[in-house]
Amino acid sequence: MVIEHNALQSHPVEAGVPQGSRVSPSHFTIYTVGMITWVEERVQEVKGHSLVDDLGWVAIGRDVNQVVNKLEACASESIE
Repeated sequence: MVIEHNALQSHPVEAGVPQGSRVSPSHFTIYTVGMITWVEERVQEVKGHSLVDDLGWVAIGRDVNQVVNKLEACASESIE
């Protein structure tokens, strides 16, 4: 991924669901629903969204740094 002309390092994925199957979106939702709830209970003012085969976080804050901190907390809790 490249953001503002800065190439980010790739990282190996250690978890996931089968890809290419017609039931993959359902597997992904089942796989992530518990994680979304876990994170939402631990990080205030965030909402997780499962989008077919992707996961996103929405955070509310007073400034960019507060939002970044919340999104980083979401990533840390997701790994947990």
